[in-house]
Amino acid sequence: MYRADDRFVTRRGEAGGQGEGRQGDKERGGRGTRRGEAGGQGEGDSDVSTLNFDSLRLDSTMRRTFGVELNSFVLLMPEGSHIRQGFFDRAYTFGRMIKFSHSIFALPFALVSGIVVVSMEQVQLTWLDVLLLLLCMVSARTAAIGFNRIADRGIDAENPRTKNRELPSGTIQTREAWLFTGIATIVFIGASFGINLLCGILSIPLLALLYSYSLTKRYTWASHIVLGACLGAAPIGVWFALTGSFHSAPILLGLGVTLWTAGFDIYYSLQDQEFDREKGLQSVPARFGKWQSLWIARFIHFLAVVAYAGFGVVIGLSFLYWIGLATVAGILVYEAWLLRKGDLSKIDLAFFTMNGYVSILFAVAVAVDMIFL
Repeated sequence: MYRADDRFVTRRGEAGGQGEGRQGDKERGGRGTRRGEAGGQGEGDSDVSTLNFDSLRLDSTMRRTFGVELNSFVLLMPEGSHIRQGFFDRAYTFGRMIKFSHSIFALPFALVSGIVVVSMEQVQLTWLDVLLLLLCMVSARTAAIGFNRIADRGIDAENPRTKNRELPSGTIQTREAWLFTGIATIVFIGASFGINLLCGILSIPLLALLYSYSLTKRYTWASHIVLGACLGAAPIGVWFALTGSFHSAPILLGLGVTLWTAGFDIYYSLQDQEFDREKGLQSVPARFGKWQSLWIARFIHFLAVVAYAGFGVVIGLSFLYWIGLATVAGILVYEAWLLRKGDLSKIDLAFFTMNGYVSILFAVAVAVDMIFL
C-alpha cells in the first residue's frame, strides 16, 4: 500500500517498473502493505487528504480489518490531521443531504413558542430543558429529511434537477443514509422521553407524520399541506413540552407556519411540474398548472398572515409585533411579485432568501415585543 494522488491505494503487481513498495512487517494473504514510499515512484512525500476504503482493492478480510482498525482512530487524530479533516468533510456531506441550512425555516417559530411560554406561563427553563428541546427539533428534522431522501432516491435519480443529490450520485450510500436516519430517530425519541413521559409517547405518532410526507406526493396533490403540518408541529410541540397543555396561541402559530410552508412549497414545486406529470406524481402545479398554482400559493400565504394576526391578538402583542407582521406580509407580496411572470429562474431567491427573512423577522418581532413591552 502506498500513497498516490493524495490517497491510500493498493497495487497488485503492476508492470512497467512501478514496484509494489516494500513488503510490510505483516503479510496478509501473501500481499504486503506499507504506509511509506512507493517503489521507484517518489510519491512517499505526498500528503494524505482522504481515506477512501471503497477504492481499496483488498480482499474482504483485509477490508474489514483495515476498515475497522483505521476508522476507529479518526477521532483520535491530531487537530490538523488530514484524516480528521476527511471526517469533517463527510459530516458536511450529510448536512448537505438533509439541507441543514433550511432549518432556518422552522427553528425560529419554535423559539417564538418557547419565548411566549416563558413570558406568559412563568415557566422556569433549565439548560437541560433547552438542550433537550434543541435535540428534539434538530433530530426530528434530520430523521424526516433523511427518510425523504431514501424514499425518493429513485425519483431523484430520474429528475434532472435532483439527480446530483447525494444518494442518486452515490456520494452517500443507501445503508449510510439508513444508519444516519435511524440514529436521528433514536435521538429524537430519547430526547422526547427526557422531557417527560407524555412527550416521549407522542413522539411516535409525530414521527409517523414526519415520515408520511415522503409518500404523500405519490397519492395526493395536497402533499404541500402535509409538509407544512410537519413544520407547523414545531411551535405546538415546544408549547406542549413546556406546559403539558395546549393553547389557542401555539395552534394559531402552527397553522400560520403550516400555510406559509405550503405556499412556498407550491412555488418551489413549479420547477418539477412537467416531470411530476410525466411520472404520475401529485402536486398542485402538476394538477392545476403554473398560473393557477401561483394564485393558490398567494391565497394560502394570505391565510397564513391571517393566522399570524390571530396569534398576535390572542397573545395581546403590541405595535412592534404588528410592524413586524406587516413587514413579513410585505415580503410575501414581494415573493409573489418576483414570480408574477412565471420566471422560475427566481425560485431560489423567492424560496430560500425571502422565506429565511420571514422566519427571522417574525421571531425578532415577537421576542422584542415580549421582552421589552
